[in-house]
Order: sequence, then C-alpha cells, then structure tokens
Amino acid sequence: MSTQQEFELLVDIAKLLKKHGSEAFEKLAQTLSSPDSSQQLAAILSATAKAGRGIGGARPSERAIRPLLAGLARTEPERSALLLKLYDDLKAKRVLPTLRDCQAFAADNGLPLIEAATRNKAVDSLVEAAVSLPKDRVEALVTALQADTPHDDRGLEGWARIILNNDHRPKKAAQ
Repeated sequence: MSTQQEFELLVDIAKLLKKHGSEAFEKLAQTLSSPDSSQQLAAILSATAKAGRGIGGARPSERAIRPLLAGLARTEPERSALLLKLYDDLKAKRVLPTLRDCQAFAADNGLPLIEAATRNKAVDSLVEAAVSLPKDRVEALVTALQADTPHDDRGLEGWARIILNNDHRPKKAAQ
C-alpha cells in the first residue's frame, strides 16, 4: 500500500465481509489473480473515480455504470445480461417512462427510496440499487417490469395499425 487512503479503502472493503461472507471474498481473490480481471477492475475503478470527480463524488455517471455492468459479464454473465437489459430498457423509456413511475417501482419492490429530481438520475439510482442484488432478485425485478409495462396502442404506431387494419373498419352489409 502506498498511501493511507488506499489502506482505508481496503479496510472499508474488508468490512463488507459480514455482509457478503468469506466465500465471496475467496472467489473475488481468485478472480482478481487473473491478469485480465485485474486490468478490468482497474478500468472500472478508474472510470468510477473519473465520474466521481465530474459529479462531485455523488454517484457514477452513465459512462461508469455501463462498464460496471458489462464488467460483471466475466464473473456473472447472466446477472450482467439482466442488469444491462434493465439499464437499456430504462434509458430507452421502454419501461418506467416517468420519474414518478421509477419512484413508485422502487418503493413497491423494496428498493431504496429515490429522491432524484430527474428521471435519468432516478434510473441511475435504480440500477445502482439493482447491482447489489442477487441474480434471482434482479430476475424478479426485470420480470415485474415486463409484467407492469402496459402494451397499449396509444402511440403513433398503434394508431396507424388501428386505422389501417381492416378488422377495425365497419363491415358493409352484403347486397
């Protein structure tokens, strides 16, 4: 260790032993012994540090969240895929299109309260909360989002389908 801050950071990580268990620490140590994993962790830490400097240290930006989610693919590919799908669906507004929807979904699913002022910040908060969840819980969230998303036809595509579809036109009486 070259500085006191680095040592304190490792002490804080060690305090997570109680939460995650010794088996998780052993698996992480094995994963980090690989040169590829070490480089990937360094890239994630660097991106997180840069994002922290850019936002005053409050939370990682989109640039830091996406590499973090993609970085999980080496150790937990299924969980990474679920989190990336969740993130992409939220960012594209395919699910939870409003800030209020995001806040309600978090409250309904036992996630931390979202006090964000914008939807984008709420999305980041939701995904950050989901990153710490186990795979089965993330699966449940994604499933709940798909079930809660109404498949209404109020958009332009839906109206075009209704207007152009012959099934919705009144039938002329046979002559």
